[in-house]
Amino acid sequence: MWRARWAIWALFAAVVVRIALPGIVGAATGGELVVVLARDVKASAELIPEDLRLARIPQSALPGGALTSIDSALNHRPRTDLPSGLVLDESLLNSGSSLSDLPSGHVAVALRLTDPGLATKISAGDRIDVMASPGAGA
Repeated sequence: MWRARWAIWALFAAVVVRIALPGIVGAATGGELVVVLARDVKASAELIPEDLRLARIPQSALPGGALTSIDSALNHRPRTDLPSGLVLDESLLNSGSSLSDLPSGHVAVALRLTDPGLATKISAGDRIDVMASPGAGA
């Protein structure tokens, strides 16, 4: 056994590389190219090429209706202020339909549930209605 230790170590290393390599290569090449905001965008500001970039995002993390072409987002206006790094989907952009049916005194705001500062934006007693946008698949 002592004489074969180098062969055993080589076999062990080959097994580790065989197991780890597909995961490493898959992480670098997996996913889908989608449109992501390159910088913060204010509500109703027309999107221009400098606001957008393509990024490879894992399929499991994509929202329904994620845009895959920068051209499909150009000249559209977001419904609310959007942060940089956000994956754009159809429900975030004005596309002929608007929030004109929103009752007087109500406000529509996009909130990322993973935002650590979300708790500071709401307080006890606030009434919050959670709604899905048309086409969001929810």
